[in-house]
Amino acid sequence: VVMMDRSFFSRKRHPARGLLDALSRAALGFDEEGDEITEAVYAKAEAVVQRILNEFEDDPGIFQEVLDEIEPFLEEMGRKCEEKIEQTRRELEQQTLHHNAGIIANQEVRKRIDTADIDPIVREFLNEYWSRLLMIAYLRDGGDLHALRPHVETMDTLIWSVLPKNTPEERRQLVDMLPALLRELNAGMDALEVEDDERESFFARLALCHSKAVSHRTRSPGAAETLPEDEETVDRAGQDTFPSCEARPRETASQAAPGEEPMPPRSEPSPPEPGKPACASDIMAQIEQGAVEIEEITLGNGPDTPPAAHEADEFTEQACKLAKGSWLAFKKEDGTLSHEKLLWINSVTQMYMFTNRNGHNTRNLDLHQLAEMFRSGHATVLQEEELVERAVNDLVITLRRG
Repeated sequence: VVMMDRSFFSRKRHPARGLLDALSRAALGFDEEGDEITEAVYAKAEAVVQRILNEFEDDPGIFQEVLDEIEPFLEEMGRKCEEKIEQTRRELEQQTLHHNAGIIANQEVRKRIDTADIDPIVREFLNEYWSRLLMIAYLRDGGDLHALRPHVETMDTLIWSVLPKNTPEERRQLVDMLPALLRELNAGMDALEVEDDERESFFARLALCHSKAVSHRTRSPGAAETLPEDEETVDRAGQDTFPSCEARPRETASQAAPGEEPMPPRSEPSPPEPGKPACASDIMAQIEQGAVEIEEITLGNGPDTPPAAHEADEFTEQACKLAKGSWLAFKKEDGTLSHEKLLWINSVTQMYMFTNRNGHNTRNLDLHQLAEMFRSGHATVLQEEELVERAVNDLVITLRRG
């Protein structure tokens, strides 16, 4: 055909050239281990080639006939593949959303309890309950970080409320913000469906924490403290989701002026009775006269420090720039190739998730693992440029070098 029709190279829409390009696109993503769709496409391509070999003599019009015949078939096969891949993408999206929710919630809690010297009662509450509330908010809004902000602010206020109050102004701030704080904590527990007895127990112990905060009682010098162990690994090297927590109360309309005398003491309160809900008045009554020691609770160890990242090079840059939807060829142990599509990149963990034409999740690699596969030659990006165009360009480059 090329010898008969010199427009083959100059006409991008030449029918023979279009047929070669169509077959090349259809082969993208094929594995050497055939599946139902692969076998159907291969059989169709074989029939087309055989027809051309049998019928072509000097009329290039047969290429247009064959192209008109095979293109609808290839489009239908491609649609079936994309349906399978899209189903896998939706499943992976939900899985990563839940995984990210746990990581982000854990990170927001841990970066506060690891840096603030807070009472173990509050630390345990944030780990066990409030982290779950952050996860729920993140999932409910489809991964929107802004949904966490009100709960993060409540967490900061709670932490501040149990820190030592050394000035009359701080004591007055605590009294002013307690009703709103307790409402927000109750609302969070409602969302978590916390049982009444657990809720009552926490508020009773929180009242004692506030008493301790205003009585200036501190741990004995040199007292060691270990932090809770968690199954998730927190990435402390990354930027904070929200500003670094220096736990503090929300501003209130009435605040004590500098040097103002302390509020007059209330009558001596009694600790809340077991099973009796702790209300704002009970807690505020104990703020001025707190005298109950709280036993120190030792929890587990914190997470290990994450491993250091590899030094960036051209292969790391190639992995960073890889676009979703790209096809890669991975070399197997037996030397054969597996064609896989980059389906999803987890923005939180930087995990690259791949699938084959059947929609099976074939492998998940982090950024450095993918860069190492590029570096070692075990992974290459498949060119999606039209076959003939690529061949012509390569030929021109070779001639210019010569």
